[in-house]
Amino acid sequence: MSDPSTPKSSWRQRVRAFALVLLLLLSALFGAAFLWGYQQVARWLKPADSLEVYNGASVIMAVHKLARLESAQFNIEQVVDLTDKQKTFFGLLEVTDKILLVASGEVTVGVDLAELDENDVVVDISKKEAIVTLPPVRILSVRVDNERTYVHHRETDLLASRKDTLEAKARQEAERSIREAALNGGILEQGRRNAARTVESLINSLGYTMVTIRWGDA
Repeated sequence: MSDPSTPKSSWRQRVRAFALVLLLLLSALFGAAFLWGYQQVARWLKPADSLEVYNGASVIMAVHKLARLESAQFNIEQVVDLTDKQKTFFGLLEVTDKILLVASGEVTVGVDLAELDENDVVVDISKKEAIVTLPPVRILSVRVDNERTYVHHRETDLLASRKDTLEAKARQEAERSIREAALNGGILEQGRRNAARTVESLINSLGYTMVTIRWGDA
């Protein structure tokens, strides 16, 4: 003989199972809605990023009189791959902190006309002849262009110490390499030719038809 309570019990089990599934779905939806709302509120309350710069008073330490003739400028790009090797675990393990810097800079050479004295310029008005002995061409400036220089890659091993000074060292190395590249590229010779042409043209404009350019000792 069948138990008349069995269908009712089975129906109750199905209702309870459905209620449990519905409760789980509502809990998941409520959790997702709460998380979304929290993220939105956090985004609204998060302060906007800003950089405040407070410059102190500027003090002029010195004023120099300049009479430089810039005669050549090289624009150079240089890639600097710098690796700081470190020892850890009592010197048994070597780890590294690396930086790859793409640097852009310029080197300017020229003549410092302030080094001229009265014996360096000899003129013969009757013959319209002038002999000028110029100071040697030197590097006047080496500059790394900060706007065009950037860190392409930075990698620090898990056990390595990340050196805050590594980028500064990379920029210093870039400046040295840019200077060396300009010298190897013949910037001094180019600057000497350009300076000679500029001075010769200037003296020609004063009425001297025969101009001789000589160079002093480096």
